[in-house]
Amino acid sequence: MLALKRLYVLIFTATFALFIGVRCHEQHAAATDDSAEFHETHADEETHQLKHLFDRLDMDEEGIRHIKEHLSRIIKLPEGIDDIDDGQAMFYLFQLHDFDRNNKLDGLEWLALLTDFADTVPVSQSGQTGGTMVLKEAEGLVDKLLTEHDLDQDGYIDFAEMSVVDKGPDTVWTRVGSVDPETL
Repeated sequence: MLALKRLYVLIFTATFALFIGVRCHEQHAAATDDSAEFHETHADEETHQLKHLFDRLDMDEEGIRHIKEHLSRIIKLPEGIDDIDDGQAMFYLFQLHDFDRNNKLDGLEWLALLTDFADTVPVSQSGQTGGTMVLKEAEGLVDKLLTEHDLDQDGYIDFAEMSVVDKGPDTVWTRVGSVDPETL
């Protein structure tokens, strides 16, 4: 179970808040005021995105169960998955979303990675807010990810570029981890 928790944190860290522990949009809508007033109050785009992501984070056992359940629907989880280290977990996730097998992730592959674990609710059921927010947040995060991690400016992030710690994911993880939802 500890390895799955590390996998959860690592996935989130590796992609600017991958929101792997995404809660369903109905819970998000019930937990936050996603109204125009909320958006005006939280006009700072980065703070606004962090607020939405904070609301979706689920760092308890339920989030870990959600990840494992979702992965098991996509692929057969190998035996010993609890014993993998952080580097192996990051590489495994990277390879899982490298659809063209060029050992690099482009913007669309990152978008798939970010939204792959999201519980989706059709926009018509979400009051026109929840269904579109995940995609908008993911697009913004992909743009930031490519800007800060695409060191050779080729439009892709290879595993080595993703592994550069001083370029961003830890700083976002640290900020998200220290966000007090009451102050947002």
